[in-house]
Amino acid sequence: MREMSTKEGRRARSDFVLNLREGLNLNIRFWLSKNGKIVCASGRINLLENIERFGSISKAAKSMNISYRHAWVLLDGMRKAYGKNIVKTKVGGVKGGGAELTEEGRKLIERFYHYKKIISERLKGVK
Repeated sequence: MREMSTKEGRRARSDFVLNLREGLNLNIRFWLSKNGKIVCASGRINLLENIERFGSISKAAKSMNISYRHAWVLLDGMRKAYGKNIVKTKVGGVKGGGAELTEEGRKLIERFYHYKKIISERLKGVK
């Protein structure tokens, strides 16, 4: 299977698709930002959910077909933009390392889906 380009990946991650007249679609993506910097969007929320699921940044990144470094850069950017720690990590060793979301990380996911629901409700009936 061929890898998607960044543009194709963004298109595939549209948060909303409205079917318009004449066969046109309106694709909408949204993100939360703070002081002009992106805190989270659907792909980053997916990363957080996968960290919660797998207990590991490495496994979460692998499940999304992105590099560990890319995942780490996204998480670091989210932390800096949000101003709060959203993931806490444990250094490896005999029992191995790992990662888990902080309470703030879980709240951020909830907030994202809350606003997504609001947008969805407001878009109903738009043609």
